[in-house]
Amino acid sequence: MKTLNTYNQIIKDLQKNAPKAEKTSQTSAPRKAGVASEKSQAYYLKVCKRKNVDPIKNYELLSQNNLSEIIKKTQALEDFFPATDGQKEAVKGRYVKCRMDEPDDEFLDKLSVTQASSIIQKMDDYYEKHFAHIPSEKQLAFISKMMMCPDIDSSELYEVPAEILDKKDSLEKEITLNNSAVNQILNLQQDCIMENDTKRLKKLQKAQKDAEAVLKSLQDDMVATQKEIDEYADSFSLDKLVKQQCTEFISKNQAVFYRWNKDRASQGQRDLINKLLVRSGNPELDELNLMQFTEEQASQYISQLQAEGMQKFGSEIEPEYEDIDRDINFPKTFADAQDAYHENITDVVYKLCAILGQNADNNPIFASENFDSELIDLIGLAHAFSTKEHLIELLAPVMQEEDVVKILG
Repeated sequence: MKTLNTYNQIIKDLQKNAPKAEKTSQTSAPRKAGVASEKSQAYYLKVCKRKNVDPIKNYELLSQNNLSEIIKKTQALEDFFPATDGQKEAVKGRYVKCRMDEPDDEFLDKLSVTQASSIIQKMDDYYEKHFAHIPSEKQLAFISKMMMCPDIDSSELYEVPAEILDKKDSLEKEITLNNSAVNQILNLQQDCIMENDTKRLKKLQKAQKDAEAVLKSLQDDMVATQKEIDEYADSFSLDKLVKQQCTEFISKNQAVFYRWNKDRASQGQRDLINKLLVRSGNPELDELNLMQFTEEQASQYISQLQAEGMQKFGSEIEPEYEDIDRDINFPKTFADAQDAYHENITDVVYKLCAILGQNADNNPIFASENFDSELIDLIGLAHAFSTKEHLIELLAPVMQEEDVVKILG
């Protein structure tokens, strides 16, 4: 089968011997003897259209033999089958994914099925080489929030050398043992005092002094070691992370994070705390400190700030808080729930997985870049084991009934 490049070369060779068009003042000229018939010329144009190639220049001046040869070569090319709509969308998606300008319709309409498939494959290879290692914005945003959890050790993201982490672990064990030794010595000293054994007491006091000196040295080493780790943390940037690293970190720590995040103060509570602080002339708290509040602690703190505000200004802003909190607790779209990673959507996923007999802690949906579509798929699977009415009730905190009915069909 001839390729388009072979065809183009053949055309160039034939054009070298093609007769030149004569200049004439007439609008048209009668066909000269030896020139291919109009029927042959029309057939040639039809073949060109089917093969999606441009006719050669001055084809109408070629002899019957030359045109027949060109028709034969053109017919040897593969038939042109235009790219499907799905392929065109896939090509556009690959361009965007590789951070290139989206191709226009004129370019896409000229693509054949084969060409579109080739472009898709090449763009996939290009993405794998240049962009596959880059984490998504959603992954980075989620990790940023996970790092606020005190129960998650983020040091593995800082690329702290293993010897420093091993030294910290060793020091922690030694400090624990030495603390225990000091406490034992103090207990023995109490026995000596009760028994009035001064000789033994003096020995124990010397042992206490030596043990405390060792403990002080270990604690100093721990402070220095922690300072080294903190230096790595201070220079850490999310931009340094690669996709695989993010995926592994999320998979490893997401269960711990969701347990911790479940009773955190809502966004509405956090916003209100800062509003009250500013109103009373105090600086705002940063997100890290705000995230340490549980819902109950935040409520107590808000009540305290409002009471202080009542004494100082004689008014509250409780209605504003209620509006904010209601919006956060009842997101109306998948995107709202996904961006906030709110406790309601977490509970829903856990309940859906329970219907399927799965452990939600091992479900990759939380770290997925396609959270919305995977949640819809999960709802569809759960429908095979549960009634529509039950799912409508289960999903009520995060989704309106008409949306659930639409998903379930």
